[in-house]
Parts: sequence; C-alpha cells; structure tokens
Amino acid sequence: MILSNHRYHSNRAIGVFRQLLGTATTPGMAQRFRQTSNASKKPIKVSLAPMQQPIHHHCGNPLNALLEKSQPVRRLARELNRPGYHPTPLTLGTTQDPYQAGSKRLEQTRGILQLLLAHKHPVHIITKSHLIVKDLDILAEMAEQRLCTVEVCLHTLDTQLSRQIEPNTSSPTARLKTISRLSDTGIPVGANVAPLIPVVNDADMEQLLSAAKKAGAWAAGYQYLDLPTEALGDFQHWLEKHYPEQAERILRLSQANVNSCAAEFARMVQQRFQLCCQKLNLSYTGLPLLDTTLFQVPSSNGLSN
Repeated sequence: MILSNHRYHSNRAIGVFRQLLGTATTPGMAQRFRQTSNASKKPIKVSLAPMQQPIHHHCGNPLNALLEKSQPVRRLARELNRPGYHPTPLTLGTTQDPYQAGSKRLEQTRGILQLLLAHKHPVHIITKSHLIVKDLDILAEMAEQRLCTVEVCLHTLDTQLSRQIEPNTSSPTARLKTISRLSDTGIPVGANVAPLIPVVNDADMEQLLSAAKKAGAWAAGYQYLDLPTEALGDFQHWLEKHYPEQAERILRLSQANVNSCAAEFARMVQQRFQLCCQKLNLSYTGLPLLDTTLFQVPSSNGLSN
C-alpha cells in the first residue's frame, strides 16, 4: 500500500487511520470493469503489488486532482467544456471523503454530481459515510445511464472497534444500511474492507463480506495495511493504547514490503478473500462498466462554485 497522505493530527490517537490511509480505497475496483454480474469461479493469482497501490494510481483521468482544490465545480466545468475533452471516469474520494458531515464538502459534492449528470459523465465514488444517500436522486438517475458506481468502506461490524479505528465516522450498521439503500436504488455498489489490519480485524473479513453481500453489494475489495517505515510511529502509538500486548506482532505483520513473514501472512489473507468472494458470488475483479459514450456539452449548465 502506498499512502496518500503523510500528515498527522496532533492528537495521534484520534484519526490516525484517516491520516495514514486517507480515504481507504480498493485497487482496481473502479478501473478493472466487468459487465457480468457473477464473480469468476476461476481463481486468479495476484501479487502483493496491487494491494499496495491506491485507486487513484489506476485512474487515468487527470481531472481527479481538480476535485480536491478550491471551487471544484467551477474548475471542473471549465475543463469539461474544453474543446476536444475525452471522458474517462472520474473518482470522488481518492484523498478525502466526499461526504464529510458539517462541511462545505457536501454542497460541493452535490454540485459536482449535478455537473457530471448534465454532461453525462461517468463517476466512481468512494465513501465511508451514510450521507451519500442525500444524493440518491442524482445517483439513481446516473446509474440508470451506467454513469455511476459506488464503493463503501467497511472495516468491522464491532461498533467499539470502529470507533477506535475511525472515530466520528458512520457506524458499521449505518454503512451496511447505506449499501442496501444504494443497491435497492439500482446503483452498483462495492464493499471495500479497509483498512484490513493484521490481528486487529483480519479475522472478521469473511463475516464482513457476508454482511456486505446480504446488504446488496455487487463486488468487494480490501486494502491490507502495509505501512512504510516513516508511518510506523503514529501507528505504534495507537497500538500501545489499544493493543499493548500484541503491538509488536501487529507492527511486524504490517510491513509486508520488508518482512517475509508479513508478506506470507498478507498472501494468506488474499487467498481467504478470493475464496470467500467466490463462495458468496461477489465479484472481486471490479464493478460494472461505466459508459463514456454518452458525454455531451450542455448549452448551459448554470453551475458555479
């Protein structure tokens, strides 16, 4: 895993995973598109490398960077209206959740979606928040035209552990209900088990995938916590607070790039993930194909921000 953000809050015990992981993402979930609804029954071999790359390394649209700047709707509108623009799916949520409570981000996200719908431009959304349901009206219309897929991040079904890993985010129950709402509305949705932390929550992976499937998830992914040396300090501080007796082992298993035992553990997790997806008929090779052929430049979109 390559970290997308190395800046840490002063209170290291609060939000440490938000800073270490940015928005948890699924390598390839939005980019390795498949049009069949059934998971492949043929096992595939996957190296460790794909688990260590965030999704924006796979996304070919450079306009993703605009979504994290000031006045994103205005900037994006200008780019989409440039002559000769060729659409590829945008990704909302590569570095920060587009549905942060109590922030201007919610208004900006809706403005972006309205703009994309007006242009009939495809988008993949990554979130851990139930607040995405506020935009179900837009997302449903986009999904009908194969313009939208969503990825909901899960890490545990234990409410207390969820608060330890990601304080002040939607509860596991709320995230599963969000998957159900999206699925019931006809929006292709995937569940991303992230962060998957050895010893802390890796044993829950099968239960999480089963719950996600029951809620209506179409596909699944996961992101194994594989920390570089420079990120170990804050993580160790968190472990010493919550898992003092197992901190050393967890740290060792969280360095699959430099530790052979950790690499082997990561491979076993990968095998478990694929087997579980096959049993549940969950796709682990991607969400349905988004349509880029409908793109158009409206005469006037009337949006600015």
